[in-house]
Amino acid sequence: MKTIMIMFLLLCPIVAVANEPLDFGFVDASGTEYRVSSLPSQLESEYGHSFADIRVFLIETPDLNDKEYLEQERIIDTMPERKVENLQLIFVVACPIGTYMDGYHTSLETAKTLMVNMNRFRVRLLNAGGSVLFESATSVSAGQLQHWVEESTSKSPLAAPSLAGETNIINVFGQACIHGLHTQPNGGPFSVFIFCDDALGTNLGVILTERGAGPGKIELNDPKVWDKWTPVNRFWQEAAWSADVVNFAWSPSHRYLYIATSGAYGNGGFFKLDLQERTYQRLMPRPNAPYKSQLVDGYFTRIEDTDLESGKITVAILQYNEGTVRVATGVFPFE
Repeated sequence: MKTIMIMFLLLCPIVAVANEPLDFGFVDASGTEYRVSSLPSQLESEYGHSFADIRVFLIETPDLNDKEYLEQERIIDTMPERKVENLQLIFVVACPIGTYMDGYHTSLETAKTLMVNMNRFRVRLLNAGGSVLFESATSVSAGQLQHWVEESTSKSPLAAPSLAGETNIINVFGQACIHGLHTQPNGGPFSVFIFCDDALGTNLGVILTERGAGPGKIELNDPKVWDKWTPVNRFWQEAAWSADVVNFAWSPSHRYLYIATSGAYGNGGFFKLDLQERTYQRLMPRPNAPYKSQLVDGYFTRIEDTDLESGKITVAILQYNEGTVRVATGVFPFE
């Protein structure tokens, strides 16, 4: 398992943890010595390019025949090679009673120190400084591990590009997520509650926060009826558009909310919510889209631009495939 890895899927039910940084030594199958605190510089010297964002996936097991350990080994060993190149991740095995000889591993004594007072399987994701980012007492899938890495880096491909003057797009994926209530701009009657659910992704719910549950600044269409919201029915969340949100944008009319999602926990589509009628449409991808055959597990949509002058919103649909690949771009009315 001496491999610099990339994983492309998401999912994980384990939350982030905060502990004292770990610094320990380990070796590869040929006996070359490494240390967590000096790992980036050692790898840069060995491979000739930067490893500033290296992550250590530490696999601690009481026995090399442990059921969870064997499952973790199977998951890692069956990862497709084409997905094993871009994201800097290194696997280290620690076992106090047996030495793993096929890749990076600690000594028996180091394993005993790491696992002191703990005689069970555990995996931990460490950053280049040795801080524990995530951990689990059971094996994690490639998708779960990828989500851990995505959650721990600010370089997520799901983050919208920086656009001069852009103020309507709210990025909420990964480290951009701010847990809590986000109010509609310019005194609009709605808010969204953003749930930063760590490795479970970013989830969203719509709340009518206007006093009296009225339409506020929304100009009602004829017939001017506001009957989809009441003071005791003012929260809206549906699985299609609320799970694994990448970013969202409020319309200038206050009536619509546009949401882009990831296909890991969520739908992967781009949605337009009609807040007056309490209905929604998936605008991208369409069922009959010509690029539909290109989409497999791992695609996501992302709002890239809103133009108030032209009244247009630009959305990209992207696919994980040896990196992030743009499949299509759509432009829709931004009402």
